Amino acid sequence: MNSTIEKINSNELEVIQTGLNDLHRLVSVQIDPPIKQVLDLNIIPKIISFLKHDNDQIKYNAILVLNSLSRAKNSKVISTFLKSDILGPIEELLSNNYNNQKDLKEQLVEIITNIVKKDRDSRYQVLHFNNIVSIIAANIKNGQVKSHSVSTKCIAALSCTKPPPDHFYTAQFLSYLAKYLELYNNNTADFAAENNQKQQDECLADTLKSLSFISDNEHNSDPIVDIVNAHRCVLNLVKLLHHSSDNIVKVALRILGNLITGDEECTQKVMDSPHFLESLKNLLSHPTKATRKEVIWILSNTLADSPHQIQMVIDAGFVPLIIDMVYTEGGSIIKECNWVLLNIVTQGNQQQIQYSLDQGFLKALCAIITKLMHFVGNFENHEEVEEEEDEEGLPSNMIFPMAFDAFELLIKQSSNNPQEPSVINNIYLDETLRLEYQTLLTNFSNSDNYGLETRTRATQLLSSYFN
Repeated sequence: MNSTIEKINSNELEVIQTGLNDLHRLVSVQIDPPIKQVLDLNIIPKIISFLKHDNDQIKYNAILVLNSLSRAKNSKVISTFLKSDILGPIEELLSNNYNNQKDLKEQLVEIITNIVKKDRDSRYQVLHFNNIVSIIAANIKNGQVKSHSVSTKCIAALSCTKPPPDHFYTAQFLSYLAKYLELYNNNTADFAAENNQKQQDECLADTLKSLSFISDNEHNSDPIVDIVNAHRCVLNLVKLLHHSSDNIVKVALRILGNLITGDEECTQKVMDSPHFLESLKNLLSHPTKATRKEVIWILSNTLADSPHQIQMVIDAGFVPLIIDMVYTEGGSIIKECNWVLLNIVTQGNQQQIQYSLDQGFLKALCAIITKLMHFVGNFENHEEVEEEEDEEGLPSNMIFPMAFDAFELLIKQSSNNPQEPSVINNIYLDETLRLEYQTLLTNFSNSDNYGLETRTRATQLLSSYFN
C-alpha cells in the first residue's frame, strides 16, 4: 500500500496513473478491501484533487478509485468525501462533455448515489449543493448517463425519503421516470438487448419506488399533477397492474391511489385512462389481501369527488362486488368497503342512492357496522383478533357516526312518503333487518366503549325510526 501511495504522490503523470490503477485494484476486491488503510493514510483528499487535473486520464482513474471507495460499507469514506469538498469537482465534471470516456458520467452519478444513501444529512448536502441535482437530471434526461440502472438508482436515492424533498428537485426526474415505464412496457429489441430481464426489473422497482415517494406528498399537490400529466405515465402504470410480480402490482396500485387523491381533474384523468377501472375490477379477486384492500381504498377515493365519477364506478359493475366483499372479508377491508358505501350515499345523487338501496346497501351497512363493532370492541378490550388484522387495520370510533349518517340518508330515500321519513319501506328494511339495526343502535347508545358522539347519534336514530 505504501508504494502505491508514493506513486500517487509523484509528480510524474505515468507514475500517478500507475498508482491510481494499483489503488483501484486494491479497493475493488470483494473480500476485505483495505478501506481502513486508505482512510488512515489520508490519501482521499489527494485523489479528489485529481478531479481538477488537466490530464483527462488521471481524472478518469481518480473517479474509478473514488467510485470503488464510495461502495465501501465504512461510513467514514463518505464523511471524508464531503469534508474534502468532492461535490464541487463532480458538479463541474458533470457539466462538461467527455466523449473519450463514455461511462465517466455514470461513474460520477454512482458516487453521488452512494453519498446520498449514507444518511439524511448527506442527502441534504447533495440536494442543496448549487445546481448539482439539475445537472444530474439533465445528464440523465439527455442520455449522457447510458445506464438505466445507474439513473434509476440515483433518482430513488434522491427521492425516497420522508419528508419528501422539495418538488423542485424531484420534478426534474419525472420525464425520465415516465420514459422508463414506456420503455419497460414496450420492451423493444434494442431495449431488451441493452438490459437483461433482471436489470429491467430492478430498474422498474427503483422507478416505481421513486414515483411512490414523489406522489405521496400531503403538503403539496404539484407532484400529483405533474405525474398525471407526464407522458403516458398513468397509462403505463395501469399496464403494470397486470404484471406477474405481486410487488410490482402493489406499488403501481399505491402510486395510482396517490394520484387519485389529487384534485378532481387529476382523479378524472386517472379514471379515464384505458382499462383503469377494468384492471381494478380484476384485482378485487386477487389472492393477496393487501392488494384487495388497496383496490378498495382507491375506489373509495374515486367516489369522493363527484356524481359523475360515482356513476363511472357504478357503470363498471363494482357495487355488487363490493357488497359481496362486505360478507366475506375481514375488518381492515371492511373498513375500506365502509368508505365506498359512505361516499356513494353522501356524495351521490338521488338516482345513485336509489341504486344503492336496490343493491342491498341497508343490509350491507348493517353487516359493516356489526363487523366494525366487533373489531373495535376486541381492540378496546385487548382481546385477540383475527391473525390477519393488525392495529393499523382496525377502525376508529369516528367511523360509526359517519355510518349512522349514511343509514339515515338511506332510510330517508327509502321512505314511502318523503314528508314522513320515519315510515320505512319494508322492501329495504324488513322486520329481521329492522330488529338487527335496533339491537345494534341500542348496544351503541348503552355502551361506554364508544365516544359521546357515537352514543348520541345512536340514541337519536332509535328515537326517530324505531319507536
